[in-house]
Amino acid sequence: MLLGLHKFKSMEKYQYVGFGSYMFDDFKILHNNLGMADMISLESDADVCKRAEFNKPYQCITVLHTKSSDYIAQVFLEQPCIFWLDYTAPRDFGEQFSDFCTIISKMNSGDIIRITLNAEPSSLLGRQIERETPLEDLYKKRYKVLRDRIEPYIPSDVNENCMTSKKYPLALLRCLMTAAMQTLPPYPLQTKELFPLFSSVYADGQQMVTLTAIVVNGNDIRQNIQECLLQHENYINFKWDEPCPINVPSLTPKEIIYINNFLPIKNSTDEIKRNFDFIFQGEAEAGDPLSSYVNYYKYYPNFHHVNF
Repeated sequence: MLLGLHKFKSMEKYQYVGFGSYMFDDFKILHNNLGMADMISLESDADVCKRAEFNKPYQCITVLHTKSSDYIAQVFLEQPCIFWLDYTAPRDFGEQFSDFCTIISKMNSGDIIRITLNAEPSSLLGRQIERETPLEDLYKKRYKVLRDRIEPYIPSDVNENCMTSKKYPLALLRCLMTAAMQTLPPYPLQTKELFPLFSSVYADGQQMVTLTAIVVNGNDIRQNIQECLLQHENYINFKWDEPCPINVPSLTPKEIIYINNFLPIKNSTDEIKRNFDFIFQGEAEAGDPLSSYVNYYKYYPNFHHVNF
């Protein structure tokens, strides 16, 4: 997506703010591929902060020992910026939504926000309460916890029926949309608005949902962005609550090589399924492992076993 926007905005002039921890994978990619050389990693844990300072791969990365909320509260955005609020703890939803609203209120046209939230509904109650709660009360309890944490951002169409694994990520996206609309109302009430680019649902230990959006201040800018990105990737749909499902399977290097011999594929995936029925079973549909792999095989991570 950023490569597509590079035609519209010079990405090397952006400042990137994220949570690099001590691995900095996203920082490396952005520096190597887009030339970003002003990067800030936020780390609240003192020991992890020291480890991050030791492991940071480039001098252009500044590691700050601070909570994201404290940084967002005091930051003044003087240059184009990209924020990735990569959250994992659902117990902090209230603070996370507040951070989201605060930072987009400070952003200028062309600034980009990406937010990741835990979208596993069972994480709202915890394992023990989940086990002890009868099914007829489970969704009500989940919804009550969500409401207690982010009630101002819950729209009327999000209710206890949305507390299933399939519907819950969509509910969170609706809540993010409501938060954005409250902070930056659409034209003509506000001179700028948050324009969604794409969202996705994936599993990383637990189910996660992520939204990526850009601040715009006019229809012309929105149209330019759409022209840059529409032809770039099919998952960029400019919609709030139609996420692309990512469910790529775990494959061996040999399987990857042989499956990729059939790609890219324009029509049916039946041939892949016939040859690899020991990997792909059932009907192909949106979000199933075969469809996900066909859509994202170019980005499939490469893992190597190395003995030091």
